[in-house]
Amino acid sequence: MSNFYKRFIQTYCTEMGAERSSLRVLFGNRSSRVTKMISFYEKIVDSITRKLSKNKVSISLVYKNNYFIDNLEQFEVTYNSLCDENSKTRFIQYIVFKAINSTGLKFPTGHMDASIDIKSVSKLTITDDFIKGYTNIGNLNLYDLSPIGYDVKLINESVGTLIDFVYEQYAYRELFGVKKDDVVIDCGGAIGDTAIYFAAKGASSVYVFEFIRSNIALINKQIELNPSMETKIKVIEKAVWNESKVELSYLDKGNSSSVADAGVYPDSTTTLSIDDMVLENKLEHVDMIKMDIEGAESPALMGAQDTIRKFKPKLAICVYHKNSDLVKIPNYIKSLNPDYDFYFEYYTDVGWEAVLYAVNREET
Repeated sequence: MSNFYKRFIQTYCTEMGAERSSLRVLFGNRSSRVTKMISFYEKIVDSITRKLSKNKVSISLVYKNNYFIDNLEQFEVTYNSLCDENSKTRFIQYIVFKAINSTGLKFPTGHMDASIDIKSVSKLTITDDFIKGYTNIGNLNLYDLSPIGYDVKLINESVGTLIDFVYEQYAYRELFGVKKDDVVIDCGGAIGDTAIYFAAKGASSVYVFEFIRSNIALINKQIELNPSMETKIKVIEKAVWNESKVELSYLDKGNSSSVADAGVYPDSTTTLSIDDMVLENKLEHVDMIKMDIEGAESPALMGAQDTIRKFKPKLAICVYHKNSDLVKIPNYIKSLNPDYDFYFEYYTDVGWEAVLYAVNREET
């Protein structure tokens, strides 16, 4: 049995043992390999339960479809492509979290507790309710981030500020991050918090894909609060996609906006691929591409294949919107450049903000 399967089962047993008095096995008797996995699982359960209690915890086999169990062999490929131990550990934790949550049982990813960190960020608030009632985010505050090393005034809420500027979800240890004078393409600009982060970290240019009007207004407000970034941040008021000039409609509700085919909603936009954007702006280099675009990451990457092949930029791609993205996106990126090294991390306790990092091997 591979190290991936052993670690998956061990992590699964540990999580279930910590959360439930009755451990449940998700594996159906579908193959000899699965049978061996169940047998191995039961041995681990016996070992764990002897340590936890004198009374043996009951085990029940649940014969039901589960995407994360049914596709473990594919997840093993992603696991084996990760280049450090932290990435592999966090990936296993994340897959186990998703497998258990898909049964209806709930527990936080990795049992993260950010409450203390959120309180620390709250102390940076200049003005409460700076912008009230911003759709699904709620009220937005104004922060002064100079006490934590950023010469930045920021409109955001506490969790978003924590993830972007303290946890730095678009950096990974010393292996991945924005460097001075980098050209960054920010796909999914939202309220402009990540664009401000990239500019504050030294990017010379940040091209922000964002087409929702209320979000664009907030990005412009962020720039107004940080006038030194005005020449660095350029908003591309298009939807990023695998091809350009596709007509779309949308209902503006900020970060909870709805998008559909042309004519469905009152507001309209068109698509633009990254490759076409790079050509239109005559970019001589692209150093980093970030994507958090509500499940449109795969088609957006397809529209960036020339850029990726030519410039080999660092990639920070969110892989939490669609289950299959955890497998399909690293496979596709590898097909464009076999020399990418992969890393993985997540930043919330509810399965959001899971990021795949890709770095060209020559850069590490």
